[in-house]
Amino acid sequence: MQIKSNEIKIGIMVVACLIGFIFITLRVGTFSFYQPGYHFFVEMKDISGLEKKAPVKLNGVDIGKVDAITIKYDQADTILVLDIWSKAGVRISPEAAVSVRTLGLMGEKYVAIHQASATKAIQPNTVLRGYGVSDMDDLLKQGKVITDQINVLLTDIRSLTNDLRSVAGNVDGILVDNRQNIHNIAVNLEGITRNFDELSLELKKNPWRLLYKSSR
Repeated sequence: MQIKSNEIKIGIMVVACLIGFIFITLRVGTFSFYQPGYHFFVEMKDISGLEKKAPVKLNGVDIGKVDAITIKYDQADTILVLDIWSKAGVRISPEAAVSVRTLGLMGEKYVAIHQASATKAIQPNTVLRGYGVSDMDDLLKQGKVITDQINVLLTDIRSLTNDLRSVAGNVDGILVDNRQNIHNIAVNLEGITRNFDELSLELKKNPWRLLYKSSR
């Protein structure tokens, strides 16, 4: 009887330990048997080693996981379709940028979603376009082309600036060489302006002088 009692106690302790271990595992892993959410899809040409169950982050916050990965053939293109499960209540903009990125030092891949606002949110089963590695390479190439064009434009602007400085220097030289002549012209213009002002004032006071001069 004593042996059976000890076996029962050991059995109860083992069961209790298993229950505790399972509870801790579920709590730490933030796992639940049922969690409300919805599915949407992302199409990419290259997922760069992304695997099923990979995390999905919205602006750096975990919102779900990659539930499945399938292949679709569209004419000459091979497209990878990600079936993504997201927590309920998460609003994803139809204009959100979706890409595959590397998480941590081990090189794990995850789906990164970036958006500024979500005034409009996608509905369940919506298909979004993602940017894979090849797409990012294309964007980088386009960025390099734009950068090269900007550098050429900056070179032209620098050349134009140097030309303007040269012209300004020549103008300064001309002004220095003809300073006296310019001064005399300014004095004459000032005298002519003064005479016109005096004549205008005189005519305002004595308009009959205009008639007198006309008659003569």
